[in-house]
Amino acid sequence: MTVPTEDAAAGPGAGLPDGRGRDGQSPGAGLTDEQRRFLAAHTRGFLIVTGADGGPIGYPMTVRWCDGTLEFNTYRRSAKVTHLRRDGRVCVVVVPRDRAADRRVLSVWGRVQPGEGSIEHWMHDGDGTDPTPSPSTPPQTTPPHVTSPHVTAPQVTTPHVTTPPHVVSRVRERLLDGRRIIIRVSPLTALFMNAAQGADDVG
Repeated sequence: MTVPTEDAAAGPGAGLPDGRGRDGQSPGAGLTDEQRRFLAAHTRGFLIVTGADGGPIGYPMTVRWCDGTLEFNTYRRSAKVTHLRRDGRVCVVVVPRDRAADRRVLSVWGRVQPGEGSIEHWMHDGDGTDPTPSPSTPPQTTPPHVTSPHVTAPQVTTPHVTTPPHVVSRVRERLLDGRRIIIRVSPLTALFMNAAQGADDVG
């Protein structure tokens, strides 16, 4: 199965359709070494996709930095896969679990790659699970096709959560039987932001 549409699979150099976004460019610039290290160190994120009405929809996800791409696993028949088939442009917001130690948030804009990623390294390390099963819409997050010099980080809470072993086992089983798939995102641009301190944001 191919996740993205023809437009989404056009590749990292493809322009954004319909002239949306200033000069067809996402905010930020190409990934720096510091940003790559940040992505390698943190796995908590939000996958921001474009809904059927053109607005952003955010899904809390486990994200992995692997061979120059961001990877997620999700159910093959999930709503997010339906959205990505229609429009493969995404914004990924990566948040450290220890917010007291690092207040930065990294937003990465990119495109979903055609096809499915390998499940191999998801079978051997980490929990490989989505933090929650239901979608959410993080406030103040820039959708993938909107550019603005004034970008505000989402205010999100990041509690320290340990995924139960039986949940990890179930996810791995569903990766093996094909009910879950790996989505790969090619980064185009990225931007560090400092997260605002929320009333319920406990480090």
